[in-house]
Amino acid sequence: HQGRDRLGATETRLETILLPKTSAMLHAQWSPRADLDVDLRWWLEGARPTASTRIGDLDAYDRIDARVAWRPAKGWETALSIGNANDAIPVEYLEALRVNTAVPRSITVSVRWVSP
Repeated sequence: HQGRDRLGATETRLETILLPKTSAMLHAQWSPRADLDVDLRWWLEGARPTASTRIGDLDAYDRIDARVAWRPAKGWETALSIGNANDAIPVEYLEALRVNTAVPRSITVSVRWVSP
């Protein structure tokens, strides 16, 4: 029972140590007309240490996403989205975290219909 408590405390400390010291997000949404929406998101991920001596510390990066949506008729929406517009997430993050959570720069066009 005590060993489990110590292991849990160690895991919590390790997670805390590996978190970036700085992390921020800014989201702006603007609707210049009733049928038009513009969304911008900016993320900042600060530098962080890793548990890997081979990789070492990871540099800070920022990411920008943008979306413009237009509703030409009731129930219809078409949108243009750009994810990770500045293609800023370094590959080292993926290798160090062992989880592919990064989205490479992407451009998406969508059309959707929502039943009124």
